[in-house]
Amino acid sequence: MTFGLDLDALFQVFDITSFDALMILVGALLFFTLWRLFDNYSVSHFQKLIEEREAATVGAQDAAADISRRADRLFEDYDAQLIEARVAAMQLKIKKLAAAGKEASEIIARAENEASRYLEAQRLETEQAMEKIKSAVLSDLDSAVSLVVDRVKSARV
Repeated sequence: MTFGLDLDALFQVFDITSFDALMILVGALLFFTLWRLFDNYSVSHFQKLIEEREAATVGAQDAAADISRRADRLFEDYDAQLIEARVAAMQLKIKKLAAAGKEASEIIARAENEASRYLEAQRLETEQAMEKIKSAVLSDLDSAVSLVVDRVKSARV
């Protein structure tokens, strides 16, 4: 059955013989058979290797992204701990400065109190010395006046 197709006319158009047409058919079947074998044993193996490599690459990228996220969290935690440590250090510094200021105020108050007592004692001592000097001067003045009066009296006589 030719389906209304004249094969001899077709072969003449392409300038081939029926043996050539049979060889083309056998060559095409052989090509597809070899292609299938090559695909099953060689290409599929390489394709599987490529897929495994891509899976490993994607897995490595995911693992790297996870590690990067963990590193970012650790860095944030480190920053938070560093800030907390700085705040604690500043609070301790302020506390120690306040204690030092209080101690300095107490020392200054004691020094002022001691200086005022010393000055008061020195003032009293100076006043007493002035009184002694006044008394001595007055006594010496009385003696001098008596002596002058006695000499004036003796000179008149």
